[in-house]
Amino acid sequence: MLVVSAHWLTPEQTLVDTQLKPKTIHDFGGFPPALFDVQYPAPGHPELARSAIAALAQSGARPSEEWGLDHGTWSVLRLLYPAADVPTFQVSIDYSKPPRFHWALGQALAALRTQGVLIIGSGNIVRNLRATDRSGRETDEASQPWAAQFDRYVQTVLAQRDTEALLRPQLSDAVVSTAVPTPDHYFLQLLKSVQRETALPHRHPGLRAAFAAAWESKTPFWAQARRPANLSAQQAFALAAQHKWEAGQ
Repeated sequence: MLVVSAHWLTPEQTLVDTQLKPKTIHDFGGFPPALFDVQYPAPGHPELARSAIAALAQSGARPSEEWGLDHGTWSVLRLLYPAADVPTFQVSIDYSKPPRFHWALGQALAALRTQGVLIIGSGNIVRNLRATDRSGRETDEASQPWAAQFDRYVQTVLAQRDTEALLRPQLSDAVVSTAVPTPDHYFLQLLKSVQRETALPHRHPGLRAAFAAAWESKTPFWAQARRPANLSAQQAFALAAQHKWEAGQ
């Protein structure tokens, strides 16, 4: 399996993990100790990782042995493949590149599917931890209108295979800037849109319950990366298109 996680961000470069035994990374804070005890000892696949590097030659992808399997990967795979017996490696997100770059990345990686590689993009369509409503029960519909609107928008344009509408969301700035305060998770929707074979994305029934059981009220440290307050969402996407988006802002 090739996983692109929203939590391996590498500005100005695209990296591919080539380790034979990738480590389990607990890249978060403020959660119950049980999550830090989780191990997902899936083997890597250096040969297919090198095939991914070759497929991404135009993006200048390089090998790396400095990462492993972060929580964006193992939190999903431990539910889908609990035996951790499927070789897995990650590809990083070059946070400095524009949205269209990540869509093209998905196109390039799609060729690996003919080699039996399952390609997964692990990230949320809507992700704003600071605005999360933790008071209600878990449902299939977002409790906040802006979240529900953005979620429906993305599902609709995915079903219509409208690439341009994904690259430049046609919604009010208030909705976009609240639903996508930083583009890391959204970039994955662009990559995944190329991989889709069905009309709507599949939702694993165990994911929502698993995260609800582990959730605490503290904001994890990765949520500290924010878009400047004086920068609108549309401006943020425009800056990304000009290669001026910087991680951590």
